[in-house]
Amino acid sequence: MFAVNPSRREMLSIGGGALALSTVSARARADLTPTLLGGQVTDAETGVGLPGVRVSNGRDIQLTDHEGRYSIGQNGDNAIFVIKPAGWTAPVDPATMLPQIHRPAATAADFALKRGQEPDDFDVIMFADPQPGNDVEMGYLRAQLTNGSIESQAAFGLTLGDLVGDDLTLFDRYNQMIAQIGLPWWNLPGNHDLDFSATSASQARAPWRRVFGPTTYAFEHGAATFVLLDNIDWRGRTAGANPYCGQIGPDNLAFVEALLETTPRDRLIVLCMHIPLISAAEPQDPGSNTSDTDALLALIGDRPCVSFAGHMHTTEHHYLPLPDGTRHHHHILTALSGSWWSGPMDPLGQPMAQSCDGAPNGWHVLSIKGNKYSTRFVSGREPAQMRIMLACEPEAVAENPTSTIIAASTLGKTKIIVNIFDGGPRTIVEACVNGCSPSVMARTSRPDPLTKRLFEQAGATRKPWVRAEPSSHVWQADLPADLACGLHKLKVTATNEYGKVHQGALIFEVTQG
Repeated sequence: MFAVNPSRREMLSIGGGALALSTVSARARADLTPTLLGGQVTDAETGVGLPGVRVSNGRDIQLTDHEGRYSIGQNGDNAIFVIKPAGWTAPVDPATMLPQIHRPAATAADFALKRGQEPDDFDVIMFADPQPGNDVEMGYLRAQLTNGSIESQAAFGLTLGDLVGDDLTLFDRYNQMIAQIGLPWWNLPGNHDLDFSATSASQARAPWRRVFGPTTYAFEHGAATFVLLDNIDWRGRTAGANPYCGQIGPDNLAFVEALLETTPRDRLIVLCMHIPLISAAEPQDPGSNTSDTDALLALIGDRPCVSFAGHMHTTEHHYLPLPDGTRHHHHILTALSGSWWSGPMDPLGQPMAQSCDGAPNGWHVLSIKGNKYSTRFVSGREPAQMRIMLACEPEAVAENPTSTIIAASTLGKTKIIVNIFDGGPRTIVEACVNGCSPSVMARTSRPDPLTKRLFEQAGATRKPWVRAEPSSHVWQADLPADLACGLHKLKVTATNEYGKVHQGALIFEVTQG
């Protein structure tokens, strides 16, 4: 655990937060290079230097002096970047909408910031794993951005890695496509954004640094501090494979420590990474879980905090225990590419891209009010927040889970199955038939029946590794066995952890037989 030294906090208010004037350095390391890089942070409109602005090399942080000047040690190939304070905006490249907060390593680094309006209440569009791997899939992404209800009134967008699928020459075209949304867009790398033909982990990140700059960095917006962490620990190419694990690592943990030393304790900390802190889909896989999660959460302590990840192409909610008895909310976001842009294809020639846990492909919206937050799922295909199905158990391979005709003889074996696309352990789901008193449904781990059927019928349009996997957001209950022949209405109500209520209904018919 890294200790915080409160004696380093000589505070000055800049924008939306109080910042220290003295240098904030991470834990000393024997291999720290003595090379110093310098520069100035100025007001873009007046040219006057801005004091108390944080500048980092990806490990250490220094704050600008009264003239806005700083000097900081070079940290290998890592870029030098400014940590954008609340109430200030960074220049944005109009062709890509990427904020220009960094300068390459080993160069003088001057930064100009402009005052901007940043209310404490704002929305963020969050993508995970868009992952187009070729021109065809770039077309699928373009169609998704065209047809989806992406909210341009959000403050900015953020992608949690795997922007592309191994073809790093697509970075520039991808950025120009995302720029059509019209929002500033922040990014962090995933394992498919690295050059695995390189000879070192640093060289593997060289294409990313060329286009995006730092792989770990932070910025403020409103009353929140966003921390984007590169937690891909690539172990080098071995026997034709590219083993990696989830690890934040000493440098990134030191960066978080230094950042928190100059961050007021009442600010919301939003941690973003690619590999989850913990995964229900692959709980034993070192490439799907982060080994030093405890060290990260120890640094955060009792601050208001939420964390987000991608990588799994599933939607999961985890509540990790903290020493003070509270829980840390870790949210794994669904993939924009769903099942890696797999079929079957719809009538417009686009893949249905159903995720392996039964959710449609899509994205999430993070809503922040002060230091409080909530999230909501936006489907790229289905307008609803749930899918209601009826299935006779044991489920037959040829069974159609979308059927709304139930034979009276199978009523006692028929289950109500509901997939709440962004549900989790704190979601309460109730079902009622024909207006009777609702009954609480049981959360269970099972594949989504419709997704299973779709993948079985997809043929060559399905990626070979794609299959319906047990979902963490499926609920089920018995359909009443005493229903008369005729029409019936099933109503489902889901209440999530934020108190948001979603409702769905299904009209079905019981027939003789």
